[in-house]
Amino acid sequence: QNFPKILINQPQTEVAIKQWKPRKIELEVNAKKESLLTLHQFYYPEWTAKIKPSLQTIPVAFSQAGLLEILVPEGIHDVVVKLEMGTEEKIGVILTVLSVIIACLGAFLIRYFELKYN
Repeated sequence: QNFPKILINQPQTEVAIKQWKPRKIELEVNAKKESLLTLHQFYYPEWTAKIKPSLQTIPVAFSQAGLLEILVPEGIHDVVVKLEMGTEEKIGVILTVLSVIIACLGAFLIRYFELKYN
């Protein structure tokens, strides 16, 4: 089915999508009144929304359907919505880097002792 990427609760509000990537969404919003935007993107607690260039944080929540909702104040704004790395992802990156280092060190030591004792 074709779902709209953004649902707007105020008919006077206009939204243009400047960029839509998996972890970053950029919108240009012209809101005559404070507006609730529901983005067709699953909500995770690490989502943040900020108004450029002031980097003012705007509220992020989830809809009944589990989609991302942002509350945009009245006015013309460039809004950046980002999915930041969570603790689990950061731990995963650290473990991956440590595993690669240990594997390389192990391969080096095996090769070193093979050459030394053969």
